[in-house]
Amino acid sequence: LTFDSFSSTTAESRNISGSGTITINNDFTVTSGSGFTGTDCTIKMTKATPKTFAGGGGQYGTLQTSGGTLSITGSNSFKDIQVI
Repeated sequence: LTFDSFSSTTAESRNISGSGTITINNDFTVTSGSGFTGTDCTIKMTKATPKTFAGGGGQYGTLQTSGGTLSITGSNSFKDIQVI
């Protein structure tokens, strides 16, 4: 899947299921990540200029980044972080 940006603002439990790759061309924002899991997927951030991964304290699989500077906010956990 490819998205321009990703935003989730609810406090309800959410899950990205599956082991595929989600490509985000801009920023990734989860306001309340305590109920958010996506530990089996890869999130690939491709924006060539500075971008932000605001995970809200969620649990994530692999985070891949290329291009501009990446800022990570929130007390998130990742299986892996890769610069590609």
